[in-house]
Amino acid sequence: MSSDGPRWHSLIKGTEAQIEALTSDKYLTVVSAGAGTGKTQTLAQRFAWLLASDPECGVGEVLVLTFTKKAAREMQERIKGTLERWYAECPDELAHLKSRIEGIDDAYISTIHSFAMKIIRESGLALDIDPTASIMPAPKADIWWREFASMLSAASEERILAALPAEWRARASELMREPEFIEMLNAFGPEAVAEAAKSCSEKLYCAGQSPESLWEHDDTELTASIESLKELKKDIYELWSRDVFPAILSSPEFSGGGNRKPTKAKEKLAPFIDRWLAAPAASDEALSQFCGELFESVLVPLSGGKIKDAISEALGTGLKEWRDETKALLALAVPPSEGEKRVNALLCRVCAVGWACWDEFRRRENLLSLSDLIFYASEVLNSSADYKRKFKHIMVDEFQDTDPLQDGLIEALWVTPEAESDFNNTLFLVGDQKQSIYRFRHADLTLFRGYIERCRCHGAEGYCKYVSLDQNFRTASGLLEKFNGLFGELWGGGSEIFYEPLLPPQDEDIRERRNASVERPQLELLCAVSPYGDRDEKILMPELRLRLYSELGRRMARMREEGRLIWDKGRGEFRPVRWRDFAVLVPARTEYSMIERAFERLGLPYLLSTNKNYFARGEIGDLVNLISLLAEPENPLFLGGWLASPFSGVSIEEAERMLAAALESRESRKALPLAEVVRREHPELCARLEHLRRTALLSGVSAVILEILREPSFLENYGGLRRRRVNANIIYLAQLAEEYERSQGKSLKGCAEYLLSAASSEGAKEEPDAADEDTDAIQVMTIHASKGLEFPVVALIYADKRGPRSSALQVSKRYGVIAKETPDFLLHEEPGGKNISAMWEMKEESEAESAERDRLWYVGFTRAQDRLILCAAYQESKADAEGGKSPTLLSRTAGVLPPEDISHITEEPEELPKYAPYEAKAQTEGMALKIVSPAKLGRISASAYALISWCPAAYRTVYRQGRTVSWTVKGGEGGGSDFGSLTHWLLARWDFRAESLVRWLPFSREGQGYEAVMRRLPVELRDEFASGAKRREIRELLQRYAQSEECSLFAELASAESPVKLFREMPFRVPDRGTVLVGATDLFWRDDSGLHLRDWKSSSEEYAPSYYYERQLEFYAYALHRFFEPRGGVIPIDSAVIYLRSQDNERKIRLYGAEDFKAVGGLIEAAAIEALSGNFVGKKERCAACPWRTDCEAR
Repeated sequence: MSSDGPRWHSLIKGTEAQIEALTSDKYLTVVSAGAGTGKTQTLAQRFAWLLASDPECGVGEVLVLTFTKKAAREMQERIKGTLERWYAECPDELAHLKSRIEGIDDAYISTIHSFAMKIIRESGLALDIDPTASIMPAPKADIWWREFASMLSAASEERILAALPAEWRARASELMREPEFIEMLNAFGPEAVAEAAKSCSEKLYCAGQSPESLWEHDDTELTASIESLKELKKDIYELWSRDVFPAILSSPEFSGGGNRKPTKAKEKLAPFIDRWLAAPAASDEALSQFCGELFESVLVPLSGGKIKDAISEALGTGLKEWRDETKALLALAVPPSEGEKRVNALLCRVCAVGWACWDEFRRRENLLSLSDLIFYASEVLNSSADYKRKFKHIMVDEFQDTDPLQDGLIEALWVTPEAESDFNNTLFLVGDQKQSIYRFRHADLTLFRGYIERCRCHGAEGYCKYVSLDQNFRTASGLLEKFNGLFGELWGGGSEIFYEPLLPPQDEDIRERRNASVERPQLELLCAVSPYGDRDEKILMPELRLRLYSELGRRMARMREEGRLIWDKGRGEFRPVRWRDFAVLVPARTEYSMIERAFERLGLPYLLSTNKNYFARGEIGDLVNLISLLAEPENPLFLGGWLASPFSGVSIEEAERMLAAALESRESRKALPLAEVVRREHPELCARLEHLRRTALLSGVSAVILEILREPSFLENYGGLRRRRVNANIIYLAQLAEEYERSQGKSLKGCAEYLLSAASSEGAKEEPDAADEDTDAIQVMTIHASKGLEFPVVALIYADKRGPRSSALQVSKRYGVIAKETPDFLLHEEPGGKNISAMWEMKEESEAESAERDRLWYVGFTRAQDRLILCAAYQESKADAEGGKSPTLLSRTAGVLPPEDISHITEEPEELPKYAPYEAKAQTEGMALKIVSPAKLGRISASAYALISWCPAAYRTVYRQGRTVSWTVKGGEGGGSDFGSLTHWLLARWDFRAESLVRWLPFSREGQGYEAVMRRLPVELRDEFASGAKRREIRELLQRYAQSEECSLFAELASAESPVKLFREMPFRVPDRGTVLVGATDLFWRDDSGLHLRDWKSSSEEYAPSYYYERQLEFYAYALHRFFEPRGGVIPIDSAVIYLRSQDNERKIRLYGAEDFKAVGGLIEAAAIEALSGNFVGKKERCAACPWRTDCEAR
């Protein structure tokens, strides 16, 4: 500061840019604060400056809005510390600060949502809502949306109209009576439609839209997008006629002359060029013809050589890349079909009704969503000029992560100089375009860009000021130089981000001390690679990731052992590295499991931050099981689970003994009497359970969980740092239960069902953060979680960009609710395929996600203070090996590093080093309760039995990890899972006569026959049936089978005159030895010789997983045996798999006797026990045919 001002001005610390920003007197000041440039210090001093320079300004007249509660707390502490320091230095000049310091706790320093709630509370009756309204609890919201899906499933006009406000009922009633309404629900499913409506109420609400605007949505935006490509064909023609044709004609193959035989490329191109040079494309029709011939004929394919090189040079990019991108753009230039328009309009209106129901539910319940807080607070501000006068100054942090609804609130607060008012206030925005990574929270980066442009237009002479903070106080100078080189190139040229390089401190003394002992390398690349040439020994991705993280752990361990020096920012000096100085940053939590596995076997101390597998944690599963037991005290499954958990206090031996005793005393076809055994032999356990049950009934489930925490002896079962996580998870479960109780009441049964549903659903729940700054352990977290943090050594896990997830229904801010494809009932004469609106949305989402991915890497890079290790695992492709792949951040990084700073791991060391100083997490014997137990499944299906018999590891993959059962069939036959399901569906209804096949499998989609079958089909099989190629393949398959003697027998049995009944698709549910056998047989009949069981397979026998199919069949045979045995004694049973592609004389028929059934029954019981044991050892002989071999950790 200038020496001409008051003495207290000398107290302001910072760079010239920081001081310029914090002392700005402009009505609008926009600060671009790069990573590590002292943003928090600038904001804190800005607040102090406003109070110090204006004795009339109180703490309640400065509003500070932050992104998180943690940031708000830290900001308040920093502001208070700054005020105290300034007042202590200049008590006379700044005497008025004493009262400000005393009142700092009443300052408006909060998140934007907390501030909005405060406005609503203070608004009195200014709003049409109760000022005491509370936030919508998550359990209540989840239950309501399930209820809305149920309304749609039942197509209940009465329930939906009752849920709507009066002004919506007439149009909703008319909508639900439209014939296409039910067709739409059948096509997409009520759950998917309800989920789309929920997404609208969040995503579109944050974008400033409403149910009314969604109801009225039209295709204006889509038309504008398509219109933007109206000159595309003309541009293509001009590019080729102006640049490409001359380049081709001047290439050696065209200009060389001689009698040399022309190449295939020349044979294709010469007549094409001659024709279009002779008759230039002057009309739209001619342009379409030119583009069609170019992309469908000339360039597909075009062989390599000098001609291709000349074309690429003229295009300025690779020919294939240009062709693919331009062809995709041409597909986007097509107007939507009438069917697409109708289905999208219908979806928008149905989702608008769902959104309106949701709004009305919240209004009736006096509850608010987070978006409601912003919306209603904005209404108060727009209707009340007096409220705006409360704040002389407004400061907003992390503005790049703001959504349109939040921006509306800020605009409503700010009284600009243009406003017709005798009052104006200042707006101070801080953000960084390069660190905008919250699109999933609906952040809109264009808002921050808009304010920056506003400042640049008006300039310092107006009412705006733009300041860039570019001096970085975090990262060593050598690293900054590399960061600037990489991201300056990435965002140079035509990027929407104007890249402002990060610079080291200008103070030479600070810069020299900071960089004096920085060790090399500062940036290195660590890659686990499966080379392209080693196709016979291709390493799978799980193994590559394990190698990568193992090597990373070893390097971190060596750095610590060697006492590598890092800069201690707080102490202002270098010191040896500690465990907590290391951070592993991942783009997604899916990497956590492999990192845990690698670090555990090395014995490294680490802390995971906010895993999303909350309900998958053992301690949470055990407690949810206990709560379910309290609701159903006699349930042997829940009771057995509790006995086998650390919370029972029962030893493993005693738990096994009680379970065995219950099995011995069990009567036929009755529930396992485990509760009786426990009451008889351990009455104290029953008394304890009864006490917990009474507590739950009287005080709620949350009280039970907190009582368990008061006696934490169960923590002895968890070792080392894991105890902190377990304790935090249990506390969080109590909070979830309390949240349910506040909204739904203290119902033990209801809370148990809610938690059990949450635990068994596919939705992810985030763990609480159990990290402690004082814990000396490696920090493992997502890049998002690392925002605002810094670490001396960062290992950043790089992964190639992911495309946007695609679903049948998409919600778009521009295009409304759109269907990925037009359903069959609206196609009529139009071709199928992806809808144009969905293609536009996918394109724009892909571009936005790719841009955000680059910003995510920037955030990860700039967390590093001294050293960055960029890590990647990948299987090298041909393009990688030949260098023909488009540059990525990984390849760009490799390009700026010397060879010695790049490491490729191509094999795993034979022995892992053992690091004596590391203490592996202790495991107690109590953990064995999870491994071995005589308990067994309450029910088991043929598929589960066959899969666990085939390979226990495969069973775990499907039934424990939720993967789909989908066999990889070799030989080009089989058609896929939907092909087989459709074939089975037809075989259950066909009369086995060749002449009737055309009725079930019509040749075309025209006529009533096709529609009649389509309406009977399950929704999930309609796409398969709609394919003419699939119908033809099944028709030909069954026509061949109809010629067999076996099929003739079935035709006779299926006729109405047959004395023997043919049973097809017969479901069964047969209790056996404490387990219920469930499933459905394909085909069986019973005659004088016994029962004959058959199972259809549409794949070839040569390539089928025959062992798996045989186990399924013996399961069915045993179930039928157990069903018929008490109803007439033992009967002979035979079984066979019918491979429809094989001859019937090749059937392998298996006969079952009494000993066979005894053996199969024992195997099924053993499988039911093994399925709960947790001991899923893989059978390596199955790996070659296993669909899940690439992800299997048991290999």
